[in-house]
Amino acid sequence: MEKFAIVVAGGSGSRMNSATPKQFALLGGKPVLWYSVEAFYKAYDEIHVIVVIPQTMEEYWFSLKKDYPIFNKTWMVFGGEQRYHSVKNALELVPDEVLVGVHDAARPFLDVNFIRNVYFLAEQKGSCVPAISPHDSVRMADDTDLLKPFPRNKVWLIQTPQVFYSTPLKKAYQASFQEQFTDDASIWEFAGNKVEFCEGSPFNLKITIPSDFTIAEALIMARQKTQESISS
Repeated sequence: MEKFAIVVAGGSGSRMNSATPKQFALLGGKPVLWYSVEAFYKAYDEIHVIVVIPQTMEEYWFSLKKDYPIFNKTWMVFGGEQRYHSVKNALELVPDEVLVGVHDAARPFLDVNFIRNVYFLAEQKGSCVPAISPHDSVRMADDTDLLKPFPRNKVWLIQTPQVFYSTPLKKAYQASFQEQFTDDASIWEFAGNKVEFCEGSPFNLKITIPSDFTIAEALIMARQKTQESISS
């Protein structure tokens, strides 16, 4: 089945307190975005990758294509006001009857086998959304902001890529934007489709705040040292 991947890099990265959006910040000498794009092409030679960027980064995007040839293989569209609008713009390039995965560019630690597993399960079941359970104790705020204990076995942390059959996903995205649309699974479910889940990865870190970037840099350094020791 033909495969597409939408890498959403349209955010402003305001919580990083940086003028450069987090998805374009250099991590191990390469833009954060680069790692996700490379992982999808390593997983599938014939996959079609669509990158969604802020329109304000258009000039910078073309400079990236000169410095990092892998971006020349991708398609590019501009993002919208919300993540919902960004993905909807990208879906206009996706044909019917294919598999399409939607991934946050701020998650640079994609494993090739992890990608293949999510796409495989989505092809079998119509959708696949990775999730992990928290290891910390969990509390929930009530209407008075009082934090009450909540069983962590009832909490799941949702990750990307989230993979779906393209035809029903495009139909689901015809709905008007709502605040409850926090990811593609919520839109898929709102349209009456069943969300199928699979085990996520604790290494599938999302860079959101500066401390996340510090952790990501440490992981990249560890990965590079491992590769150097293997090749030496």
